[in-house]
Amino acid sequence: MTGLLEFRILGPLEAHVGGQLVRLGGARQRSLLAALLIEAGRTQSLDRLAHAVWADEQPESVRTQIAIRVHGLRKAFRAAGCDAPVIVTEKYGYRLATDVAWVDAEEAGALTTRARTLAAAGDVDDAATLYGRALALWRGSALAELDSAAITTAGRGLDDTRLEVAERWADLELARGRPREVVSRLAALVEEHPLREGLRERLMLALSRAGRQADALESYRQGRELLLEELGLEPGDGLREAHQAVLRGMEEPAEPVHAVGRPAQLPPAVQGFVGRQEQLGLLDGLLEDAPYLPVAVVSG
Repeated sequence: MTGLLEFRILGPLEAHVGGQLVRLGGARQRSLLAALLIEAGRTQSLDRLAHAVWADEQPESVRTQIAIRVHGLRKAFRAAGCDAPVIVTEKYGYRLATDVAWVDAEEAGALTTRARTLAAAGDVDDAATLYGRALALWRGSALAELDSAAITTAGRGLDDTRLEVAERWADLELARGRPREVVSRLAALVEEHPLREGLRERLMLALSRAGRQADALESYRQGRELLLEELGLEPGDGLREAHQAVLRGMEEPAEPVHAVGRPAQLPPAVQGFVGRQEQLGLLDGLLEDAPYLPVAVVSG
């Protein structure tokens, strides 16, 4: 019985079988595997594989050298308990079979596609959950430890995808009213990618909505300073709008101020005087005897 091979390229290159880490060999053998994994399920020509492994310093027996390293990888997979044909020999090259192996980048792509569809249909909660699951597959910069220009370029493309997914996830989480979750995930990403304005913009909004307006303004100050120093540019529209949104939030009172309304009920009518019967009788007499309307003043 063969175990399922799990490949991870969203971070340092790793392979696992049943939780056991597979020994993948030296740097060139690992670069060859990485090149196959980046294009998992698609045939890679010998020329393309050679360029990924040796760049412009290819050996004369490059076909043989590639075959030796493919053999080494197959041997490592079998030693770990996987007898499935993971690396398939094709007429003009090799292909990594995705039907007998799991690749984290392929899983992240599938989750992202489903999340995008759900978001377009208005299912914010499920879309945010799937985006979050995709982000959780990343363990750091993709394949950064491999000394290959072609692999490094492909790794940067995967990292860019990570940042795009993070921004979409943050938008949905902010719409759900979960700013603290956004802060906890984006803070580290902004540290790693300080010039990525979209990330900083969303971090600022999350900080502000979590009641941390001072931190949001400090993040803007740091971002603007870096943009000026590194690129000679002022922040873009999105970052400036986020800054204004934070300032507007600080100007709004924490609780609405309610105007004091006029009383809707008048005091009850006076039912009658109590006591002073002699004075009341005198007033009644004046009213009866007077030929014209008198004016009476009561004092004391």
